[in-house]
Amino acid sequence: MAIAVLISFIPAMFVPILFKKLFNKYQGPFLTSLALIGVVISSVLLSVFYASNTILVAINFLIWIFFFVMETTWETWFAGLSKSYNKQEVSKYSSISMTINQVALMSGPLAAPLLIDNISYEVFFYLMAFTFFIISIFSFLQRVPVIEENVTKEDTRAPKKLNLYLFFSLALIWPILGSINFMLPVYVTINSGEMINVGILDASISIGMALIGIVFSSLKVATLRVRVFMTFIPITVGFVVWFSSGYSIIFNSIAILLLGFGFGGLRIIIRYLLARNYSTEEVATLVSRANALSLPILGIVLTIIMFAIEYTWIAPFILTITMSLLLVISLRFEKTDNQNNNSKEYLLG
Repeated sequence: MAIAVLISFIPAMFVPILFKKLFNKYQGPFLTSLALIGVVISSVLLSVFYASNTILVAINFLIWIFFFVMETTWETWFAGLSKSYNKQEVSKYSSISMTINQVALMSGPLAAPLLIDNISYEVFFYLMAFTFFIISIFSFLQRVPVIEENVTKEDTRAPKKLNLYLFFSLALIWPILGSINFMLPVYVTINSGEMINVGILDASISIGMALIGIVFSSLKVATLRVRVFMTFIPITVGFVVWFSSGYSIIFNSIAILLLGFGFGGLRIIIRYLLARNYSTEEVATLVSRANALSLPILGIVLTIIMFAIEYTWIAPFILTITMSLLLVISLRFEKTDNQNNNSKEYLLG
């Protein structure tokens, strides 16, 4: 199980190398369209070779490359669009997009089995290929508005040096998701639970991530430090609830919902900081490199977990708490709602 989770993250290491020039040359809509064409081709291949385990693994590896490319291009796309909006609107749209994202992630796994049962794997994959192709065309036709600013020579800034605290906060996103994907089935299995409980826990964390999007999008006034605090508290409470209850599907669901609430909030804040303080090229570099670093981090985490598998549930909580602490420190070196970015910045090592 641990090996399977790690293999899924190997493509992230290839993205900065293979697509660096494309990230710097093209905008988010075009690169998203390009990655979606890759998914279309992969879906067609799946319709033919879904019965072959070996080819299935190879196609899965290929799809993950395109997914990591899209994850990077979406952030650059959002960063480009955000230049047309004020800070309140950027925060609002970041929160709303997170909510929609989580609703889609919840509904997709529920809808897919129903469709497959009523049609077939071949038709299902062709349907996915057609759907992604339409979305690819739609993406290709989009344009990120170019905002022309009147800046003096003194105002022109050099490329922004990387805030290491923000970088490592970003690098923890995929290890947290990976540790959750590993933890849920393992934890339920070692406690002799039913696999339906895995689905319940997975749905709970998605609900938590969707709820924080609604909460953040509704807030009129709240500094970024207050928002980080709003994420730290539920994560800590969730840890205490899980630790106190042991294996209990009800209390575990509450605990992981609180974890999702806090983790989703941290992702929204990071997206806001990237969109407000970095150019689209800088966002592409930052996200792709952080994703590449996620593999060794996840490898270390899973290795440690193997020595105490019964405590596998602790990993996502510890990683998320660490992420929140790094993020609150990073705010000292970033332009936030009520301060200028005059602090010393840290270089990417």
